[in-house]
Amino acid sequence: MVVVRVVKDLFFSSRISEICRTLQIESMAAKNSARLEELLTLHPDALVLVDLGFPDGIGPELAGQAVQKIGAERVWAFFSHVDTELLDAAERLGATRIAPRSQFFEELPDLLTPFRRSETAN
Repeated sequence: MVVVRVVKDLFFSSRISEICRTLQIESMAAKNSARLEELLTLHPDALVLVDLGFPDGIGPELAGQAVQKIGAERVWAFFSHVDTELLDAAERLGATRIAPRSQFFEELPDLLTPFRRSETAN
């Protein structure tokens, strides 16, 4: 299983990458719609983590693109708790697992643990 990071901010992308590395989960970055489409075609079982605060206001659209491609249950999004317009936009586009950034990062290791590679997998 692959985690696709749709995160422009280097700090948050690095945090997700480090959590995935610790859990032995491969992660890849998608910084635009074309790359997201490419990664989801290559990895249709991916889990997509989207920063709704993506520059130029396209975070909700990228979340919606991922929802349409792989389904809402495998698209998790986060946002600044003060930017509820992003939350509303993402919900309108089909995202269902959305949390304020602080809660998202607090819960992410536990949420990803079930996806960790087993010791017997090659």
